[in-house]
Amino acid sequence: IEKGTQFYEKFADRRGDEDDLAEMHELTHSFLSSRGYEHYEISNYCRHGFRSRHNQCYWKNQPYIGLGPSASGYIEGRRYKNHESLARYCRILRDNQLPVRESERLTGAALAGETAMLALRTTEGIVRNEFIAKTDCDPFEIFRKQIQKFETLNLLKTEDDRIFLTPKGFILFNEILTDFIQC
Repeated sequence: IEKGTQFYEKFADRRGDEDDLAEMHELTHSFLSSRGYEHYEISNYCRHGFRSRHNQCYWKNQPYIGLGPSASGYIEGRRYKNHESLARYCRILRDNQLPVRESERLTGAALAGETAMLALRTTEGIVRNEFIAKTDCDPFEIFRKQIQKFETLNLLKTEDDRIFLTPKGFILFNEILTDFIQC
C-alpha cells in the first residue's frame, strides 16, 4: 500500500509485513492449487488451458497495439504511450497523425533486462533460445552473477535451458528484478 494515499491512511493499522505477505501468498497458492488452478504468473492462476493469451504477449515481450487515450503499445521493438486527453487524442487523429505522446526503442542491456524481468514473472521463466532470439544475448552468461546469488538464496533455479524463480522467489520478485534490470 503506497504511503501518502487515502488507502494507506485508512488501513494503516492493518498493514502487514513481509511475513504476512508471504503467508497470504502461500495460502492463496495452496487454496487455488488444491482446486485445480495452475499458477502460471506471479499474480495469475487459471484452469488448465485457460492462460491469458493477451497478457502472455507482455511477459514474452511480444508486439501489441495500444489503442485509445493513455494506451501503451509495443510494435517493431518500439514501446509507445498515447496522449491521455481524449480531446487531444481525437484532435491528433483528425489531423491524420499518430496520437503518441512518447516512445522509446529498447536495445542492448535495457532490452535484455526488461525481457528477463518480464519472463521471470512466469513459472516458465527465461527460456534460453527464446531470450537469445529476442536479445542476441545468452541469459546464462549475462546474468551469471544474478543466477549464482539468487540460487544460493533459494530464490531462483536453473534447469536445462531455463532460469526461473522458486515459490519463495515469486514472493520477493520486486527485490530480485532490480538485479536483472541493472545487468
